[in-house]
Amino acid sequence: MNKLLTTSQKAVPFQTAVPPEVGIMQFLLKCLRKWPYFLLSLVIAFIGGFIYLKLNVPIYQITASILVKQQSKKDAKTKESVMNELNVFDNDKVVVNEMEVFKSRLLMHRVVDLLGINVTYFSHNSGNFLKGQWVDKELYKVSPIRVHVEKLLMGTKEEPLIVEMLDDKRYRMVDTKAEHLFGDKISDERGVYTVSYNPEAPITGQKIKVKMASVERVAQNYLDNNLSVTVAGKDASVFSLKLEDAVPEKGKDILNALIVEYNKSAVNEKNKEAAVALNFIEERLKLVTGELSNAEEKVEEYKSSKEITDISSQSAQLLEMMKENDAQLNQVNIQLSQLNSIGELVAKSNGGGSIPSTAAANDPVLQNRITKLNELELEKAKLLQTTSENNPMVQGYTTQIENAKAGIVDNIQATKQALQITRNSLQSNNARFESTVRTVPKKERQLVNVERQKSIKQDLYTYLLQKREETALAYAAMILDSQVVDPAQSTIDPVRPSAGKTFVLASLLGLLIPVFSIWVKELINNKIKARETIEDATKAPIVGVIGKSSSRSPLVVSAGSRTALSEQFRFLRTNLQYIDVNNKNKILLVTSSITAEGKSFVSLNLGSSLAISGKKTVILELDLRKPGISKAIGVKGNFGITDYLRGEATLDNIIKMVSNNENLYLISSGETTENPIELLMGERVSALFQELNEKFDYVIIDSPPIGLVADALLIEKFVDATIYVVRYGHTQLPQLKMIADFHEAGKFKNMSIVFNGVDFEQSYGYGYTNTGYYEPVKSRKQVLKKLKAS
Repeated sequence: MNKLLTTSQKAVPFQTAVPPEVGIMQFLLKCLRKWPYFLLSLVIAFIGGFIYLKLNVPIYQITASILVKQQSKKDAKTKESVMNELNVFDNDKVVVNEMEVFKSRLLMHRVVDLLGINVTYFSHNSGNFLKGQWVDKELYKVSPIRVHVEKLLMGTKEEPLIVEMLDDKRYRMVDTKAEHLFGDKISDERGVYTVSYNPEAPITGQKIKVKMASVERVAQNYLDNNLSVTVAGKDASVFSLKLEDAVPEKGKDILNALIVEYNKSAVNEKNKEAAVALNFIEERLKLVTGELSNAEEKVEEYKSSKEITDISSQSAQLLEMMKENDAQLNQVNIQLSQLNSIGELVAKSNGGGSIPSTAAANDPVLQNRITKLNELELEKAKLLQTTSENNPMVQGYTTQIENAKAGIVDNIQATKQALQITRNSLQSNNARFESTVRTVPKKERQLVNVERQKSIKQDLYTYLLQKREETALAYAAMILDSQVVDPAQSTIDPVRPSAGKTFVLASLLGLLIPVFSIWVKELINNKIKARETIEDATKAPIVGVIGKSSSRSPLVVSAGSRTALSEQFRFLRTNLQYIDVNNKNKILLVTSSITAEGKSFVSLNLGSSLAISGKKTVILELDLRKPGISKAIGVKGNFGITDYLRGEATLDNIIKMVSNNENLYLISSGETTENPIELLMGERVSALFQELNEKFDYVIIDSPPIGLVADALLIEKFVDATIYVVRYGHTQLPQLKMIADFHEAGKFKNMSIVFNGVDFEQSYGYGYTNTGYYEPVKSRKQVLKKLKAS
């Protein structure tokens, strides 16, 4: 048996809810055949990408790197004592906190105000159609005008100010048409401002667009949308500043100015601490200077009055011992005084970091605690510039500050107790020295007492002078806590929109959109478009595959024709012998599921192919409700099948020969009737087929669609084989279930299928190409083109 009839021995269970799977090769070939749509989609996508690039301002990324100095404790101890006491080299800063400082509103506010970027200028003449952007270009530092804002009103309208330059002295407001002189003060709904002429900048256009905004608004916009601060690593002390801006030079100026303002802020904080320490020392010096002057005057007055130039060696030795003891006692008193002052400053401290660490120079533990308290208060003050008191980080600093203050108070109390013990001991020594002095002559004893007071004040004065000089040196030679690793630098190409990425994305979209549309179309398609779909749904053999006809005539098979359709019908004619091994198939029923599936087309051309082979063939136009063959081929007659079945005509009256084919005949349907079922159930139907079987080699019945009416089932008992027509792209998937049921139930004898109207250009797996064995059919367009050419 022919391999064509045995390609599907096992039917796959039919599923109407799921479309058939489309093979990858078939899908790719389908996409390849749609190449014009892909080309059109790519062109549209590239045009869209081009427009996108033109309508979006290129944004550049500007970066800078900052190193926050962090000194180890071992290295810190090797620095000068006064520097260590003043916490100048103690740079153990928290990197995360310094990052927050860079993002503070205060610093950005200063930068925006310093650079004046709250007023921006744009030119309308930014480029031609292909080069440049289709949007206004910012004129940073090259604007021919400058707007100096004195007062900006709240709720200023968003429309920019457009200034039309008339000459180097006059300009016109485009919105109000009012002319003004450069330098005139303008007061309107925007605020109070002055427009001046900038002779240093080149004139880039006659109309300049000016956008004015408050410093606060611009600063907040940069912090929210443009500036980012990231740390290089988990334990790194280097962090990067990143800023995005349409003008690279402007972005670099902003970052550089931000770094400068950050350093200024850090230096100001250190200067503030040094100034507090300096003021403290100055106040003490004023007091001690007066006391020292009084002591010197008393010594000089006593020597003059008593006419004493020197004292004895015993008295000098005693005086030296008393001076040493008094110096120690004076140091203790100074320390107690400093501790009392520190206690008062701690109690009055309000977060300004104003407690000088030099006040506790003799106590490293207390000095470290004061330094830590100052750091905590400064960090809290910096955070308060960008957040509120209710912030968890601020509350955490508040708790640490309270704990630090409590620790300082406890340390002061313990130190004061130890100093009290020392002072009592030194005072006891003084009492002993004083009792010894009584044994010295009266004049020398009194001179020793006066010299002793002078020596005490002089030592204290010298100590304070030394501290003042050291503090002044630290104030004048303030060292920055940060170092610029990489100054602000801009990317050469914009980070967005990227022309390369845009066109790559456009290419992908241009390819994916057609692919997706084809895939969706296949997914939602419920029409039969593949032979495999029929084979998977039914066991009925496929005896022919007929291509899509481009001819206007329904009869495409004629003597001598070598078209693809003719060959396909010849192939169908050959396969008929394999339907029944006994070769008794003389009466063939041609039906379909619904209308417009091509059963009449198949009947007519199959009959023509049989007739051309020498077989006497007759076609019955038994679709009594909607006949079409006789009218399509122009066969006219007064009588037809209905007349015969009513007994109003004989067989010879209704048989008509088809022109140009001596072996092909047609019996038309005749007059339409309202009850074709009753006619087909009559006794004359059997007589009709008996007579036809005797006179013709083949009888082809063009019956109504079985899916709509039951006419084909009534005449099935007279036929030898059934050809069921399924049309490409027209027959629906659920109808295959009906075909499978008919075949499995045996309702039609020797049932086979013809796959009709196949579009070979859109289908994979069919090898009908012009290799010289047949002639292509000329379409109507081809004929018209040939006629025009001639």
